[in-house]
Amino acid sequence: MQSFEKASDRPGLVARVFNQKAKSLLKDIKNGKVFRKTKDVVSVIEYQKRGLPHMHALITLEDKYKIRTTKDMDRAVSAEIPDAKIEPSLYKLVQKNMVHGPCEPNYNEHCVSMSDGRCTKRYPK
Repeated sequence: MQSFEKASDRPGLVARVFNQKAKSLLKDIKNGKVFRKTKDVVSVIEYQKRGLPHMHALITLEDKYKIRTTKDMDRAVSAEIPDAKIEPSLYKLVQKNMVHGPCEPNYNEHCVSMSDGRCTKRYPK
């Protein structure tokens, strides 16, 4: 039987890739490719219990480009599930790793988050 490594099995590799991606994102933010002009960017990288990194960033925009209305927010933030017909592999990846469920007792009793007929993550809420 073939066994596959998990990200937590290779913390050095995960840290290097994460740092490259974090530097690239911060560079794009500072160069105005994400939020136009920024005044300041402060970031901190933390490691979770399993050794996987994540980043907190505080981004201050110049007064002219600050997000003040819901329309400004909609232009800056987008959260859409990819179209299954146009991008099937990306759709499967998002569904597998970023969407919880379905795990209702009458719908999917074999979901990994189900225990004793209830969702351990307390869904639906």
